[in-house]
Amino acid sequence: ETVQITVPPGCKGGQQIRLRMPAGNLVDIILPNSAYPGQKLSLDVRTNKPVARHGSPALSSDSIPYALETAPQGKGDSSVPWQYFRGRPYIPVGLGLRPALTGQPPPKRTGRKRAVLIGLNYPGSRAPLKGCINDVMKMKGFLQRHGYVDSPESMLTLTDDQRDPIYLPSRQNIINAMQWLVEGAEPGDSLFFHFSGHGAQETDNSGHEEDGLNETILPMDFSKAGMINDDVMWDLMINPLPSGCRLVALFDCCHSGTGLDLSFTWKDHNNWYQSPNPSFAEGDVILFAGCDDHQTSADAYEHFKAGGAMTTAFIDSFEANPQITYANFIAQIHQRLRAKRHTQIPQLSSSQRFDPQTRYFNLHDDFHSNQNPEVGKLVTQKFKPQKPNFGNSPVGSMLLAAGFAVFVAPTLIDTAVDVGAGLFDGGGLFDGGLFDLFG
Repeated sequence: ETVQITVPPGCKGGQQIRLRMPAGNLVDIILPNSAYPGQKLSLDVRTNKPVARHGSPALSSDSIPYALETAPQGKGDSSVPWQYFRGRPYIPVGLGLRPALTGQPPPKRTGRKRAVLIGLNYPGSRAPLKGCINDVMKMKGFLQRHGYVDSPESMLTLTDDQRDPIYLPSRQNIINAMQWLVEGAEPGDSLFFHFSGHGAQETDNSGHEEDGLNETILPMDFSKAGMINDDVMWDLMINPLPSGCRLVALFDCCHSGTGLDLSFTWKDHNNWYQSPNPSFAEGDVILFAGCDDHQTSADAYEHFKAGGAMTTAFIDSFEANPQITYANFIAQIHQRLRAKRHTQIPQLSSSQRFDPQTRYFNLHDDFHSNQNPEVGKLVTQKFKPQKPNFGNSPVGSMLLAAGFAVFVAPTLIDTAVDVGAGLFDGGGLFDGGLFDLFG
């Protein structure tokens, strides 16, 4: 059966709308990716696909008895289940600033919470990991204990042990998941993003990065589809957020310190450092990273079970003291890592300046409005592009084998490959009596 509809205001391609049929039953229709408000479409309700004008006769949109049951409002439908979501092609955000409102009162809590959890162990690769899927399961339980709901509309888990391809952490699925997370975000919403897997770096040919390198995460198909760098993640997850929408991100991977390109980094436990080429945003975004940009993150064993050291320290620190300031929270995480003899230094960065000594960390009740008078990407100076140096790490040899331009110590490549193949459970660096697994 074919039905002709007019795409309602506020709808976008890939979103789901619901139609009430003459018999009273409801039918969910997924709009084509190219759909736009006001467009007239003929849709086959059996396949949810558009049909040609000369196909089955379409009823007039003026006289059909079909009624639009639910229509997304504003920026889009914020409750589309992942299996119905259709991502949009990625378009990079250009340089330049635009004015933004500041001094607005904190928004009221909407109660809407959404989370994306991604874990990769890279089985069969040259640098397998052991505890990243465990991290995701621990984080899911943690979020559920603190008000998040594991439902298709509000929580998405991508792991590389899944059989259903839509739940595998491929590059395209991760990019779509980032879009799904922020789709329809409004002031007072609480969002959470967790990544546990391999992190790396790549040459920043734009000259915008102070160290000449972009930070990246590695999807399961990185050797064919490529890595995902911090510029892409800022464009997809940070730039679209409105003032007063809160996103907390946790990166448990190597080289993750500035993994979201947020403008402000908490330095030396007493001041914010602003990037010389900042990317200002309206949303209230906080990143907890497992290490600085030039460090590696460790896998650890807790109760004879593998897991990321940062994920474990994050959860344990908060559950030990849920009433804690940001400054004390990041210090407690660092203390727990040192107690386990890990040398990595966790990092705190933000899209907004605030006082970490007085602001309390909370997963979903603390909303701050925008304080940046202008938002967008600002370039004040150029830096020389650098080639990433992974020394003798298994990740470096894995990237080299995949054709990425990296420096790996030539005399140590064979050793790195052997370690990455599983000699030390995913292997890496001997650190203070523990084998830290590169991630």
